[in-house]
Amino acid sequence: MLSRSTGLALALCCASALSLHAQEQRLAERFRLVFGHGEEGMYLYSMPDSTSRNMLWPGRDTALWAFDMYLFSNYAAAHKELFDLEKQLPDTVAILARYRSMLDGDTTFARLYRNGMPDRPVPAIHFDTLLHTASRFFYLHRSRGGVTAHICTGMNKVKELPKSPGSPYYAAFCYQVIRSLDDPFAIFYRAKDALRDSLYNTMPDELLHQAEQEIYHRCAADPELRRLLMEAYASKQRYLNFKVEE
Repeated sequence: MLSRSTGLALALCCASALSLHAQEQRLAERFRLVFGHGEEGMYLYSMPDSTSRNMLWPGRDTALWAFDMYLFSNYAAAHKELFDLEKQLPDTVAILARYRSMLDGDTTFARLYRNGMPDRPVPAIHFDTLLHTASRFFYLHRSRGGVTAHICTGMNKVKELPKSPGSPYYAAFCYQVIRSLDDPFAIFYRAKDALRDSLYNTMPDELLHQAEQEIYHRCAADPELRRLLMEAYASKQRYLNFKVEE
């Protein structure tokens, strides 16, 4: 049998938990679906809502917009279904209902997203390892018979790096920094111009692979990228769930 004091403590505990839960964002409130009209008709895309506000960490949603975009693009089931949802246009009511249902039911992404909050820390990362991760966003590869480069949330070599509980968040932070640049390709071109050999569309795969690895090495050693990562960490540290070690 519970004593009156024990019952009171349990009641307060439950009330506190309910209050905290009520303040948590629904995924459908943070990641909105946008409809647009183009020359070929209607289209849709999803992104973090720039006007959303995390009640527990005011300022986080604005400060980590691209951070959340990376997590959503790579780990949310709803993002993978956007192409199929687009086939239902122009029925925006049905599309929104399906989109919100997918987000509300995506417990795996919900867990990953909420674990990215400041009160759920993952292991610290060394700064040189963070640079190593950032360099993998400058992706040199063959496409349609030619040699090209991409800086993209999904088309890169980031996910081929060793995995850890903090991997999604380290990568999301790196993407946040790179996406904020006026010209992120400036870092890539500095690395490309320093290559021992020129790039050309018909270069053998072995030489392309060597150039790709050299691009990563030179981007990771780029002083400007180092400075930008350090400044971004200093300004956004209070919203991150990891520490960076020198």
